[in-house]
Amino acid sequence: MSPKYSLTEGPIAPALLIFSLPILFGNILQSINGSVNAVWVGKYLGEAALAAVGNSNVIMFLLFGVMFGFSMASTIMVAQCVGAKNIAEAKRVVGSSAAFFLGLSLAMSLLGFSLAQWLVGWLHTPPDAVPLALTYMRIIFLALPFMGGLFFLMAVPRIGIAGSAMATLIAQAASLFALVVHLYRMRHFLCIHHNELRLFKVDWTLLRLLVTKGTPMGLQFFVISSSMIALTSLVNRFGSQETAAFNAAMQLWNYVQMPAMSIGAAVSSMAAQNVGAGKWGRVGKVATAGVMFNLLIGGSLIAVILLLNRHALGLFLPADSAALGISAHINGIVIWSYLFFGTSMIMFAVVRATGAVMPPLIMLVVALWLIRVPFAYSMLDRWQADAIWWSFPLASATSMLMAIAYCRYGGWRKVRLGVASLRAVPVAGT
Repeated sequence: MSPKYSLTEGPIAPALLIFSLPILFGNILQSINGSVNAVWVGKYLGEAALAAVGNSNVIMFLLFGVMFGFSMASTIMVAQCVGAKNIAEAKRVVGSSAAFFLGLSLAMSLLGFSLAQWLVGWLHTPPDAVPLALTYMRIIFLALPFMGGLFFLMAVPRIGIAGSAMATLIAQAASLFALVVHLYRMRHFLCIHHNELRLFKVDWTLLRLLVTKGTPMGLQFFVISSSMIALTSLVNRFGSQETAAFNAAMQLWNYVQMPAMSIGAAVSSMAAQNVGAGKWGRVGKVATAGVMFNLLIGGSLIAVILLLNRHALGLFLPADSAALGISAHINGIVIWSYLFFGTSMIMFAVVRATGAVMPPLIMLVVALWLIRVPFAYSMLDRWQADAIWWSFPLASATSMLMAIAYCRYGGWRKVRLGVASLRAVPVAGT
């Protein structure tokens, strides 16, 4: 294996930063795609259309949570194999995971497309946004397998709101194809070649491990997304203006979350390689470096966005829209809380690298479904929409404190995923 793929040696902080940057830039490009959609829809189709896009996206994020959990499980399994220098087993994981992932994304795409009408009603989408949300959601569901494939590997036409969704579908399909071609052209050591096609046959031992660990990871993101859906249904009660303001603010929150998401993915892989290599002394240092980078990069982004608050939000809303002032108010309350939540996500990423997947899930359920959602509902009559916005920092601070306590005192270091030692039989051609 080429040394450039090993994260078990050398200085930790520079390696983590270099490993994080491509993931961060990829996430930025993905979010720019979403932002261009939101700018075009909000500016030229109005608040009702932007509300429709936002309602559709929260459903997509929920489905992505399920897919992302299995993707993270396979990433950790591969990283532990790489750390243990068991490349044959790493390729088996890639083959089995790819076959499973393709079937899952296709099934979810078809199910979502058929349930789109029900989902729009379930969210209490504002009446003037219902037809637009239905059109957008159905086309976006068709893009799900391509978006999922991109997860696994890592100018809009004038046809109304469908053009925004269609642009996403085309872009995701093209990106997935380009990434696959690039990986084979660079001869990545995990690429599966024609004499190894049998690796795409599902290995039931690996699949059982993938589902056992991937399901709780997927549920973690399901908990995050479903709590956001619950809050979105509350926001929708205040009409299209409030919903559009909320969705404009979320466009900026997507960028604020990127450092934590990117660093968390890198931290998880780096920690898993060191777990596989038995280098536990480096695992704690990986966590410390990840948190510091998140505070530095994420904090800088939050400061810039707050400084340019109304100007940044004006990209997504008409200048004379009442939603612009509402969105600026929302941003001032919520956006800084993502620094806390990002810190907990990075700590959870380190814990998951060992295979300890249940404690992070339990802590997220407590923070989001036992604190955030009940607080928003209980204070709604007294504080109106502000009850929703203040539930964000409350839940984020709680999540961070629980993550810190578990990383310090929990038993996650004793957990073993076990994939790297399943077998050491060489794969043909390696």
